[in-house]
Amino acid sequence: TAGGLVNGDVVTVSLTSNAVCASPDTVTSLPSIVAVLPRPGVTISGDTVGDPAATDHLVSIVVNGGVNPVYLWQDSTSAHSWQTIGGAAGGTVNYSPMVGGDYVRCIVTGSDGCTAASNTLSLTVITIPNTVRYYPNPAGPTLYVENMDPMDPIETITVFTAAGNRVISLGNLTSQVKIAIDVASLNPGIYYVSLTRQSGKTDRFQFMKR
Repeated sequence: TAGGLVNGDVVTVSLTSNAVCASPDTVTSLPSIVAVLPRPGVTISGDTVGDPAATDHLVSIVVNGGVNPVYLWQDSTSAHSWQTIGGAAGGTVNYSPMVGGDYVRCIVTGSDGCTAASNTLSLTVITIPNTVRYYPNPAGPTLYVENMDPMDPIETITVFTAAGNRVISLGNLTSQVKIAIDVASLNPGIYYVSLTRQSGKTDRFQFMKR
């Protein structure tokens, strides 16, 4: 048994006899070239935040999977632990979380039979608040946000990318009912908005920048 071998290593074994009459007393085997196959690896990514009607498109990136890797997508929810997602057999999956807190992973079996499990994505469901009106969506150079709850003014607005990076922060908004957010410099894609109200309550929604 040997550990730490790498692809292309040459292994031989020598046997030394303790018999007095052995001639020669040592023999060496023919060399054996070791073939070490790289283990497969898989990572998944995609949209992980959406409203209850949204479908999250998740994709996998596989390395060392061989010609025809086999994909097994699984989810873990409040109703069950890890189970196979029905109908998901390829490198991508469209998944609709029922509530926030669902988890998704992908297990890949390479052509050599070795398996690898991906990272785990946590999915968030945002319920669009009825105390906020925002438009247009998709947004062009300006996104307008209207506060529909005059008893609880909006204090701050923060805009995040799909990866969670903050790109816009606005403060001192309590005197404004209709707030114009300049999004002209943002790249096209999905963004998430977090509103903090005077009461401390937080509302969230997403929009598309065209």
